[in-house]
Amino acid sequence: MSGVSTRSVDALVESIGAASGISKSEVSRICAGLDERVAAFRNRTLGHTEFPYVYLDAMNLPVRLARRVVKVPVLAAIGVRDDGEKILLSLDIARTESTVAWKGVVEGLARRDLSAPALAIVDGNPGLLRALRSVWPETKIQRCTNHKRENLLSKAPTYCHPELKRDYAAIVYADDLKAALAARQTFLRKWKTLSTEVVRSLE
Repeated sequence: MSGVSTRSVDALVESIGAASGISKSEVSRICAGLDERVAAFRNRTLGHTEFPYVYLDAMNLPVRLARRVVKVPVLAAIGVRDDGEKILLSLDIARTESTVAWKGVVEGLARRDLSAPALAIVDGNPGLLRALRSVWPETKIQRCTNHKRENLLSKAPTYCHPELKRDYAAIVYADDLKAALAARQTFLRKWKTLSTEVVRSLE
């Protein structure tokens, strides 16, 4: 809430039909209550359920720092339960996506009793990879399929993109492992003649 002014809250209150604005003391009281809830969320235990899969990625969001609005990485962790339900585990503002920053996130999850997941899905950031191998050496790491698709598209001419997306989707949305491996072999044979860079990136 550090980037929200009393004037902004006044405008919000008026926009929903309230007769008058809101005082600075009331804004402070509301923000203090929100701070308590955010702290409770950030420190809650995670040992109550298993998360066999964890997604880790960063978003660049505008944040007010030192009276200026700048874009900074917000490091996010999302756990996936056995039944497929996704749960937001943590959000952390960082200066960069460094190994130190990501290690702090992963160590924070471990301190809150999150067991090492069977699989971590990531975007390939080197700092994140190093952090995972340091804290959860037994966890397998998979490249996020959306990020991998974007890598492949960057290697191919634009006019090939729709066809490449279809062929790639046949792999990642296959019904089972056998079908995925068959689709992968078809992809490699086809794209070896169209773009060796695409094939090299997939392999």
